[in-house]
Amino acid sequence: MVYCKLVSIDGNIAKYIFGGSYKDLTGVFFVNKDDLSFNLTKMPQNSYVLVRHLQSMLSNYIDEIKKGYFPDKMSREI
Repeated sequence: MVYCKLVSIDGNIAKYIFGGSYKDLTGVFFVNKDDLSFNLTKMPQNSYVLVRHLQSMLSNYIDEIKKGYFPDKMSREI
């Protein structure tokens, strides 16, 4: 599983915390609405999440992000 929670939005960039469980949201990544890219800055401390799992999760929310809506919570069962 991948769990994410929105922390902040600064213009077209959203900051999320994430982890492999809802109790370990210690990783950090940023999503850019303009080019639909993401920048992983910190991996979770107590769980293991593959980058491709983040990409898979984000692909489920890509239409919302294109429209300028950053979901408060996102998740993906792997």
